[in-house]
Amino acid sequence: MQHDEIRNIALEILQEVNDGGFISAYQIFERIKAKDPKLAKRIEADYAPEKGEPPTIAGSDRHFSIAVFIANALSEFQKKHENIQQDWLDAADIKIGGVQPSGPKITIWAWK
Repeated sequence: MQHDEIRNIALEILQEVNDGGFISAYQIFERIKAKDPKLAKRIEADYAPEKGEPPTIAGSDRHFSIAVFIANALSEFQKKHENIQQDWLDAADIKIGGVQPSGPKITIWAWK
């Protein structure tokens, strides 16, 4: 799976967030699942969590690389789309869709 394969849907999702609010890569993936289940299944097939791969989700031994793939894609898209903004969120005590980030912070994204 290449970053360009999610470009249109990822940018569409960012633009749909109310008032230019921020959203995490994991939330973007959840919205991709709702909008294009076939694409989501392809992403899952290529970037599915695997046991023992760091970094792990807190309280688990599984790596969630789908969010990393989406965050890396958005970082690449920023080079051509100055409207994409990135910031950080303190991840302490945060769960998104039942997933708790393993690191102390997560990237969040907006279309400004």
